[in-house]
Amino acid sequence: MKKYGLLLILLTSCHNATKQPEKDAIDDHAVCACSAHHDPVRLQASIEHALTTGDKSSYNNAAIDYELTFQYDRWFYLAFVFGNKYNSKEAFYDIYHALTSTTIQDSVVALDSTSASVAYYYLMKAYQMGHEDATREKTRIEENCKCKLNKPSVLQNRDALRER
Repeated sequence: MKKYGLLLILLTSCHNATKQPEKDAIDDHAVCACSAHHDPVRLQASIEHALTTGDKSSYNNAAIDYELTFQYDRWFYLAFVFGNKYNSKEAFYDIYHALTSTTIQDSVVALDSTSASVAYYYLMKAYQMGHEDATREKTRIEENCKCKLNKPSVLQNRDALRER
């Protein structure tokens, strides 16, 4: 019951905190009217700051914006550049998540061979660095397919999933 009360308070405060759009000026990003991240100028500033300084907070702000607005291609690119430049386990997991979020089934199995290989590689990198969500996802995949995911960038893992 507490969860519902907190959800109601959150939704009410979010509704009151957001500015209502003018009748003729409906923003393309109205899908996520409750997000405080939706300012394109602030988004670009966050991206530039994250990529030039390695600031994780700026990266997270931009990544959240892209995820909430279903811009998986932009999210993937940001995560790929940030993760590889700054060796970020969060960005490595985001690469996996952005790739698998583009499929109807939210599954690596639905990806083509190259995309699945990239997704596994970054899931395993995040897992090896101790990312909690990557650990849970790896365990979930292994339980569902009754197989072991051991090495990054191994297509046999994808093939094993498809056979089950």
